[in-house]
Amino acid sequence: MHKYRNLLKPFLIVCTDGHIIDVLDPYPATMSDADIMKNEFANGRPLQEYFHRGDAYILDRGFRDALPLLHQCGYRTYMPASLEEDETQLSTSEANKSRSVTICRWVVEIVNGRFKRDFK
Repeated sequence: MHKYRNLLKPFLIVCTDGHIIDVLDPYPATMSDADIMKNEFANGRPLQEYFHRGDAYILDRGFRDALPLLHQCGYRTYMPASLEEDETQLSTSEANKSRSVTICRWVVEIVNGRFKRDFK
């Protein structure tokens, strides 16, 4: 049953060791992660103050539409691999790379889970 409340989500910048660097504006829950990232870069927000050219972003697949922007700014991006249309499974090397990214992102997902649990 819908509770008729506005749903918001914060945009967290989290290190791979679990430290929260910053919590940016609450965004409507209907806004995609890629759109939020593009919005943060377009408005000259503090996101760019934390990172330098060559720094790495470890992202989930929700950010795939923001990859061109991040590459244009000189950042390295890592994201779990997706199957192409005609593929049935990833190659061994692709699967291993994808698993490495997922392991690094696990810490970030723990932080997100704590936010969801503690701020219902």
